[in-house]
Amino acid sequence: MKCGNCGAENLDTMAYCTVCGTALTVAEMPAPVGQISPDPSMQPAPPAYAPAPAPYGAPAAPQPYPDPGAAPGYPPAPAPYGAPPAPTVACSNCGKPFGPGEMNCTNCGAPVSMGRPMAPAAAPAKKKSPIGLIVGISVGVVVLIGVLLVVLLVVMPKNNYNKAMELYDSKSYVEALAAFEKMGDYEDSEKYAKLCQQHIDYDKALKLLEDENYEEAYKIFTDLGDFEDAPQKAKECQLYVKYNEAVELYNQGKYEAAYNAFKGLGDFKDSRDRMNDCLQPEPSTGLFDQGPGYAPSNDGTAIAFKNSGNSPFIIKVYTMSESYWGAIWVSAYNNTSALPMAPGVYYFTIIRGDNWFGPVDMFGSGSEEKSLTVDGDKYFEMEPGDSWIITVG
Repeated sequence: MKCGNCGAENLDTMAYCTVCGTALTVAEMPAPVGQISPDPSMQPAPPAYAPAPAPYGAPAAPQPYPDPGAAPGYPPAPAPYGAPPAPTVACSNCGKPFGPGEMNCTNCGAPVSMGRPMAPAAAPAKKKSPIGLIVGISVGVVVLIGVLLVVLLVVMPKNNYNKAMELYDSKSYVEALAAFEKMGDYEDSEKYAKLCQQHIDYDKALKLLEDENYEEAYKIFTDLGDFEDAPQKAKECQLYVKYNEAVELYNQGKYEAAYNAFKGLGDFKDSRDRMNDCLQPEPSTGLFDQGPGYAPSNDGTAIAFKNSGNSPFIIKVYTMSESYWGAIWVSAYNNTSALPMAPGVYYFTIIRGDNWFGPVDMFGSGSEEKSLTVDGDKYFEMEPGDSWIITVG
């Protein structure tokens, strides 16, 4: 259809010229008989931007187009290959989109300059592939398992190890030992488990030492080897054990054995003082022991001994039949008074020493008993009335 105003060609379906916006009318048709054709020149001119009433036989008045920005409907089908681009401007008067090259709205005649931008059509939502969903879930599961493994194999063991070390540093060795044993061979847990056990044993041995249970404490300290000062503590326990043994020997009257035991302890406790306690008071010079062969005399037969040396000695007297007569104590630089003896043949032995442990141990096991001889003869014959003085240097 050709515009009667500017002569531009328009589609038959258009109500207004796309170039000048003039309303398009249908070509005149012969009026029926008895009907007068209306004179178009007598019709009022249509408004500049509003549609005029359609004449008889003219196309229907334009209807407002729906707003493209209104509620969405079904998504438009994708444009075929080579199709013109979708309109981007709509008429602000009726809402119809402007086509490519259109200067005026073909629905109401409004110029394109009064148009408004159209919101781009929303892209249709893509359907998610079930394979992608499965892959996504699988990746998530793998990541979750990885995180759990890191927590179980790295984070938790490290936290447990740090807690065990805190217990060890605070000297809570029993609790620390249990914690390290649960960790097995993690890092140096086995080493610290052993150290915890050693600390526990060491503290137990210290308590035994404090309670004077020296033998059990000694065994534990010995088993600890070189741990801390265990060797010194083991030696201390051993000294206590030997000290107690020495005290027991002393209480039993075994003075020589007690003396040697205290002597071996050196300066431990009061060992040196206890050594002196083991030395018994020396007897008075003279007869201090009588044997089964003792037989004094009233006829004046007597014997005396003189000590010219600096240590005491004992003279033991035996009869010819080797019956023990008795013992005579002679202090250093001293001499005895005359001791009455029955006439007969006797022999004498002498025992010397520096430490006197009493009549049982006498001068101790280190002393030696020797026979007294005169010109190589050990026998002395006492005639009735003899009075002898024997000097021993």
